[in-house]
Amino acid sequence: MAAVVAAPKAQTSRKGKKAWRKNVDITEVTTGLDQVRTEIIQGGIIAEKADADLFTVDTTGSTNIRQKHFREVKPLKVDEILNARSSVPALINPKKRAGPSGIELGDGILPVKKHRKNGVSHKDLERLRRIAYGGEDAKDGVKTAKASEGQDLYDPWGDIVPDAEGTAAKMDKLTFVEKPKKLAAPATIKHAPIGITKEGEEAVPAVRLPDPGISYNPDFQTWDDLLSREGEKEIELEKKRIEYAEQEKKILALADIEDEDEEEEESEEEESDEEGEEGEGKAVKKKPQRKTPAQRNKVKRRKEAERLARHQAKTEVQKQQLQSLKELRKNLGVTLKERAVAKRTALTPAKRLVRRRKFDKSLMPQAPLELQLPEELADSLRRLKPEGNLLRDRYRNLRERGVIETRANTQQKKAKKKITEKWSYKDWKP
Repeated sequence: MAAVVAAPKAQTSRKGKKAWRKNVDITEVTTGLDQVRTEIIQGGIIAEKADADLFTVDTTGSTNIRQKHFREVKPLKVDEILNARSSVPALINPKKRAGPSGIELGDGILPVKKHRKNGVSHKDLERLRRIAYGGEDAKDGVKTAKASEGQDLYDPWGDIVPDAEGTAAKMDKLTFVEKPKKLAAPATIKHAPIGITKEGEEAVPAVRLPDPGISYNPDFQTWDDLLSREGEKEIELEKKRIEYAEQEKKILALADIEDEDEEEEESEEEESDEEGEEGEGKAVKKKPQRKTPAQRNKVKRRKEAERLARHQAKTEVQKQQLQSLKELRKNLGVTLKERAVAKRTALTPAKRLVRRRKFDKSLMPQAPLELQLPEELADSLRRLKPEGNLLRDRYRNLRERGVIETRANTQQKKAKKKITEKWSYKDWKP
């Protein structure tokens, strides 16, 4: 097959001296120079090398030829870039030390960058710190070996060793350091807790002895006394509850009567107005004429007399209702006080009242009565039903003695959101 010959380059015009210099073709020269530079990078100019450097005689066969024949592995681009090393040495700084090969050699230690703080180097700063905190042994900025040899290592898990040098004496000399103050305990820490019993009453014991009547196998006499005593108290509470409910019903009934009276008065006034309008309308129909001033005054006097009569009647009714309401409120106030006293916690069966609390309105609920009714008494341990809770009793005892505060659990209230309109429109300037 014939070799492909490239087409000759078109000849440019060479009429003038300037055009001759400009249009001279130096492509072959530049190509040759590029090829020489590439050969130098790859190891040297091929034309100047001997044949022994260019060619070698392979006397041993390659073991990888068979593997490459069946599978050729394409190298990675990274490996190609790393393997393409230039044989031309890098530039050398004449001011720095160079080795035999002309390559700069270093000592392997990076130069130390000096950072300064407020114009003072770190070295000077450390020296000043050692002088400030080292004492007499560090006048030159470094502690002596003798001083460090005499000191023992500190054992954080060992026994407390008294300070021989007198740290307290050193701290007294430092006027700019605040002296440590001892924590002063409040005077009330030595006082006994304030219970909820009234003043003058017997203090609540840490362990209260229960009534013998609440035993699982009680004596009949003690059980009967406790049953009758608690039954009378419950009957009294029920009577007061019924009386309080009746009084509430009476108050609500009186309030309804007042509303009905007001509605009746309004309806009567509307009816009288309608009748007056109808009467006037009929009179107009019969005889269309205007009323005289005497007739108008007569109608006004009649309406005023009717209004005064209604007002007096209403006032009398209100006086009677107010009198009865005062009596009901008085009785109701007495009943409420009695109920509040009855609701207070019972420290013992004989003591139902508790000390008035100043900062807390909520009192402890009444203790549950652990009393078995006749049908609940068991005749054998197999049928016995356990009652009470030692944990609740212990917790209640702590609250009664004042060791734990007696207050009800309160939920945290959410902050109210207030939506307002911005007044930025007032700052508008034309």
